[in-house]
Amino acid sequence: MVTSINFIRSIKAEWIKSRSRAVIGLMLFCIAFVIAIVLVAGYMDVYNRVAISKNPWDRFFIGGLAIYILFVMAPFVILLISAIFYIEEKANGWKFMYTLNISRTQTYISKLLVISFLILVSSAIIGLLLILAGYGLDSLLPEYEFSYYIPNISFLLETITRAFISCLGAIALQFMISIITNNVILSLGIGVFTYIIAFIQAFSATSTVLYNPFALIMINQDFGAIDLEYRKYLIEGILTNVELYSILFFVLFTTIGCIYESGKNIKG
Repeated sequence: MVTSINFIRSIKAEWIKSRSRAVIGLMLFCIAFVIAIVLVAGYMDVYNRVAISKNPWDRFFIGGLAIYILFVMAPFVILLISAIFYIEEKANGWKFMYTLNISRTQTYISKLLVISFLILVSSAIIGLLLILAGYGLDSLLPEYEFSYYIPNISFLLETITRAFISCLGAIALQFMISIITNNVILSLGIGVFTYIIAFIQAFSATSTVLYNPFALIMINQDFGAIDLEYRKYLIEGILTNVELYSILFFVLFTTIGCIYESGKNIKG
């Protein structure tokens, strides 16, 4: 009972610390960046995007979500974790934490859960704003006819949910790297390098793509840009092998991180 209460308090403490200007600013920038690209592309390419007797929301959602999931989500994970660690490092937060009578494992998992939640919230906001952006474009360019069709909310929710599950492994990996290196610049560099390799693996459809957590984000859903040769459904319509790999990576890297953090020499 006491352990559960301490864990809840730890999550609340991490949530309060995460609401810094840098973290919120980064989230808002990521969200605004994706929506801005969607709006500009939609405004400039209206005649190539309009299809007669077809629901315009389907193509609009696919285009907007592809921008976010294929090109923005992985860098956002890296930058968000780096921003949170920079704040901790600047305020000597880790040193203060070690003086408290709390479990390091609880603190590690609490921070990881809060980071995951921030990414989920950002993804959900992007999904919501895509709907508003569609109606906004419709008011400027009636040719789209968004108001004549119903947006496919179930597709939107499923895509965002699958994207979040497929990025869990990347979140745990980048978080673990930040803990072990204890250096924001170094962990950021390793994360960016890993993402570049993942980008190459995903778009060249190499057989090693399933073993890079950052690549899993890009190969879990069909946006017509990447060969999904190595993505298979384990449970038809429910769970893919990519999502399973991501979950397993999340558990693996979280376990390694907790073990490392628990055994760290405070005086060192």
